[in-house]
Amino acid sequence: MPFKLKTLKLLLAFGKIIVHSYYLLAISNTISEEKTETKTIFERGVSNKGRERGIGLANVTEILDNYINVNLETQSNNFSFTQQLTITKKA
Repeated sequence: MPFKLKTLKLLLAFGKIIVHSYYLLAISNTISEEKTETKTIFERGVSNKGRERGIGLANVTEILDNYINVNLETQSNNFSFTQQLTITKKA
C-alpha cells in the first residue's frame, strides 16, 4: 500500500545523534494513512508515484547491503513514516 502526505504541507523532522560507538540519522514525515506496509516498499518497482518508478529504496537496500556496520530501520504508525540509519563506528 503506497503512502501519501497527510497534507500538502510537507512536515519533515530530521535529526542526527553522534554517540561514541555509532551515528544515528533519523528522518520522519506525516502520511495520510495511519500506517503503511514497510516491508514491500523496498522491492524494486513498488512506488506511490506511478509507473516505471520504485527504484530508490531498492537501490538503498543494495547499497547498504555492502556495509556490515550500517543498519536502516523503517517504521510506520500513528500517521507517521520514520527511517533511522545507524552507522556503527569501526573498531
